Amino acid sequence: MWLRDTYDVGPAALQQAHVDEYLSSGTSTRRHIRNFVRWLNPEQQRHGANRLDAPRRAAQSEPQLTQSQRIQLVVNCLTLEQVTLSTRIAGLLLLLWAHPLNKIVALTTADVTLEPDAMHIRLGKIPTLVPEAIAPMFWTHVRNRANQQTTNTGTDWLFPGTRAGHHLHESTLSERLLVLGIDGQRARNATLRDLGRELDPKSLINTLGYAPAIIAAHVARAGGSGSDYVTLRRRELGDQAR
Repeated sequence: MWLRDTYDVGPAALQQAHVDEYLSSGTSTRRHIRNFVRWLNPEQQRHGANRLDAPRRAAQSEPQLTQSQRIQLVVNCLTLEQVTLSTRIAGLLLLLWAHPLNKIVALTTADVTLEPDAMHIRLGKIPTLVPEAIAPMFWTHVRNRANQQTTNTGTDWLFPGTRAGHHLHESTLSERLLVLGIDGQRARNATLRDLGRELDPKSLINTLGYAPAIIAAHVARAGGSGSDYVTLRRRELGDQAR
């Protein structure tokens, strides 16, 4: 088994970083582990662990999202005011920073900080600056989140769900993003590819919160550099998983 061979741990110690690495470092047939992950989730949550996510297997013939298509999707998020603001904010988190849907819905208001001259959002170890042009959108959303007057009064979730105390479900968010033309998996991969061309791996790891091996794979596909650094960090991830 890959997990045992790579990190010398069993299914009980499986983490989202392991799932992400497994999916990104092999062929598309690895997406068949989705059923196993869904079976494992109740056991994980019973022991207080976070819910795991494995995206559906995409068709091999599915074309890659180009940089110009990604930019157009960002424009959609900025200009299609008939679409709910929360959906547009979630789309920007995906298209600008490749934040996975299961992590977007789990963000809280504490992850957003407003200072006199800037707004930051914490996605990884280091808070990232929200561009000045879109900061007002983010602040409006924080102050006017959905379901505040009904089931989720007083909640800290950035994307409250319809059930009291719960955030929005990622599958619901995925469906809503389709209104903007956004396929979550394709958008995430395209964003990681483009960021891999622009930023060094260390910055990506610290800012985005991804496992080193995931960044290594995308930087390599993007033709970037820094694989030596990421290889060293992969060993550190293995030590933390034990």
